[in-house]
This record gives sequence, C-alpha cells and structure tokens, in this order.
Amino acid sequence: MGIGDHTAVLKQRFDELASGLSELENLRSRVIAAEQMQKMRSADRKPAAPIHRTAKPKSSSAKSDRPKRRLARPPSVGQ
Repeated sequence: MGIGDHTAVLKQRFDELASGLSELENLRSRVIAAEQMQKMRSADRKPAAPIHRTAKPKSSSAKSDRPKRRLARPPSVGQ
C-alpha cells in the first residue's frame, strides 16, 4: 500500500467519523429537546392530579348506590 492509498483511507475514515459525530450531536440535541418537552408536559399534568383523586371517591360511592337500587326494583315489579 502506497502513501497515497494510506492517506486516502485515513481521509475516508476521518470523514466517516466526522459524519458520525455530527449525527451523534444531532441526536443528543433532539434527546435534550424531548426531555425538556416531557418535563414541561409533566409539570402541566401535576395540578390536574388532585382533581382526579377527589373525583374517584365520588364515582365509587355512586357505583355502590346503583346495586342497591337494582336490588330494590325486582320485588316491586313482582308484586
């Protein structure tokens, strides 16, 4: 292998590495941006969580009333 061939191979490897580095930097910036978006979204969701917690007991108490009403109906229908 001559000096010119060796130089060409080194240049090709260098170009591949530079291209790979550029891709990694691009991916890194996209990951950072995605993490920031996720933090902003999770911060937006936190105030809504207590509202859902207070709504759950109401819905479960409403569900417990429904079976009682269903049990009360059949005897009146049978009479």
